[in-house]
Order: sequence, then structure tokens, then C-alpha cells
Amino acid sequence: MAKPIKLFVGAPLGSGKQWMPWIHLTDIIQLFTKAVEDGEMQGAYNAAAPYPVTNKLLTERIASHLGRPVWPIHVPKVVLSLALGEMSILPLMSSNTVAQKVLDTGYLFKYVDLDEALKEIYS
Repeated sequence: MAKPIKLFVGAPLGSGKQWMPWIHLTDIIQLFTKAVEDGEMQGAYNAAAPYPVTNKLLTERIASHLGRPVWPIHVPKVVLSLALGEMSILPLMSSNTVAQKVLDTGYLFKYVDLDEALKEIYS
């Protein structure tokens, strides 16, 4: 999502209301390490920070950290279809992912706040 924002063409996709799970690279690496080392972790886990955000908020926060504007209009579904073909469904899907199963293992996320994660990424 950062590339179009860096090129001054950042805008929410579709309605912008779709939920988007996110996770910082540090947390995903530590979570995978825990999964390998912890014999109690079995089955599927949602590798996502505990607080998902909307596409619009994620776009706005990335733009803020990059010092770039966000267009006041949203990228329509038809434009995404032309640009991405069948893959256009992916950025329009909504997933309010729950990380409770990960938290129940005792894993403590280093980055639960989106702004803290983006600050570390873009600093």
C-alpha cells in the first residue's frame, strides 16, 4: 500500500470500510519462532495484531507517516478490476480477524498500536 501513497496517488480502496488485519514484521517472526518452539501450539492461528483497522484508516496512517496526502475520493471497484483483474477481490475483502488464540498462548505482541508499528517501519 505504501508505493502508491509514496507516488502521491494514495486513496482508500472501494468503500474503505473493509477490515484489514495487520502485523509488524518483528511480531510475525517472533510468533513463528514461538510456534516452532512451543509444542502446545497446534492447529491454525491468525497471525495478526489484536486490533485490525479499516482500509481507510490504514491508508491514512501510512500516508501520515510518509508525509503524503490521501486523495479525498476512494478507488472504485471498477478501477481496481481494470488494474488488477481477478485479483481485485483481495483488497476489497473484509476480515475482522481475531488474535485471541495467539494471545491465549501467552504471546505478547510488541506492536499492538498501528501508529507505533508504522513509526518503527518508516523511521
